[in-house]
Amino acid sequence: MRLHRAILLLLVLAVFAPLASAQESEKLLPKVVEHAEPVYPGLARQARISGEVRVKFTTNGQSVTGAEAETGHELLRLAAEENIRTWKFVVHEPDTFTVIFRYRFQNGEEAIVSLPSSTVVDIAVPLPTIQIQWGWLGRGRWKAQLRSARGNSQRILEIQTSGPHEKWLKGDMINAHGQKEEIDDGYFDEDRNMFGFTLMFSQPKGEPLNTFFIGKLSGDKITGTFVNDAGTTRAWTAALEK
Repeated sequence: MRLHRAILLLLVLAVFAPLASAQESEKLLPKVVEHAEPVYPGLARQARISGEVRVKFTTNGQSVTGAEAETGHELLRLAAEENIRTWKFVVHEPDTFTVIFRYRFQNGEEAIVSLPSSTVVDIAVPLPTIQIQWGWLGRGRWKAQLRSARGNSQRILEIQTSGPHEKWLKGDMINAHGQKEEIDDGYFDEDRNMFGFTLMFSQPKGEPLNTFFIGKLSGDKITGTFVNDAGTTRAWTAALEK
């Protein structure tokens, strides 16, 4: 009889232990009483990047003391972390919590931002429209170094900007044989001196892959990263030709 009871007890624990563990991990978020308005990053919006960002953060019982994005695209992570650091709560026991920022596109002209009723922040915006304007301003010719698992490669980058506040970007990336790969969906953030663009990037002994480049302009140098449709992320730098 005791053996049967022991077996029954083990079966009950096996069934209900995962449920108890899941309930413990889903902590109730304290009520948010103050916050900055969540925004959809301009570069991410222009490049049509969407998705979820999972942010873990700690509090001192009222304010956020630390936040770190655990998942999501690089351009979305920074925006989510910056926003959650502005949150203030009703007084509660200091603890660690998790919130999901959901960045998505929708039909219509108005953006919708829904702050957490539970643990999800919903940021929905219309798809960006590209208005091409003439009168392009040359941003120079750059010698680019692209690092990869197979070594370094060199390209020449030519970029131009136009439009309101010089936000639109176009240009070409030229390989050692003089072949040009045209920039698509280019965007320049003059306030942060950052830009992003996509192009079909030639692969050694392989088909070209759609690749998204991010760069930060600092004087006569550029530093950044690029990621292709295969999920490979690498670093790149460039120096202005003089």
